[in-house]
Amino acid sequence: NEGLTQSQIKDVGIAAIKDIEIDTADGLTEAIDANMTDVTTLEDAVRVINTAIAERVAAGDADAAAIADAGFQASLRVNNDGSTTIAITANFSAEDFTVSGGEVTLVGGGAGDEVDLFESIVTATQVNLTEVDLSTREAATQALGAVDGALTQINSLRAELGAVQVRFESTISNLSVSVENQSAARSRIQDADFAAETAALTKAQILQQAGISVLSQANASTQSVLALLQ
Repeated sequence: NEGLTQSQIKDVGIAAIKDIEIDTADGLTEAIDANMTDVTTLEDAVRVINTAIAERVAAGDADAAAIADAGFQASLRVNNDGSTTIAITANFSAEDFTVSGGEVTLVGGGAGDEVDLFESIVTATQVNLTEVDLSTREAATQALGAVDGALTQINSLRAELGAVQVRFESTISNLSVSVENQSAARSRIQDADFAAETAALTKAQILQQAGISVLSQANASTQSVLALLQ
């Protein structure tokens, strides 16, 4: 990411700078008022920016909490070519800010008075990590930002997939318990049916044996009477 150099600030006019705008992940723009009326140097600009950030954080609302969590801070940075720039650093998280986009700009009071403090971070699809340029600090920083953004997105997807996997495993466990309960119930029903059929068969066999016994006795009595008559 490229910072804003002294010459660029001179071109737009430090006194004309009105707001520091931060594009958040939800598409909204958070403006931090910065009064640059008496600012003539980069050091003064850094001081005013940090004071404006602190005052915005002190507001205590949800956006202020997000800015505080990100830890926005302005500082001077000396580049490889010897130029000095204003660098605003922050620890972005996917919850508060988008990882793959967004701009931080200085906005003046007049039309067209706008200069990027940081250019938009390119999306993962726009970064070819096989052709990373590490020849300068800015290029290395951009490469690290792209890798960090990609890793953050991967970790987020892994977390989502992990949650889905846990739900699947819970559903599978519940279905396994249900199948086991149904198998046990079916076994008990089958055992009960077998016992009932066995009892019915035994009863039928007893009745059959009793009938045969009665018939045998009746036949025996008839034979005895016939024997006496003879």
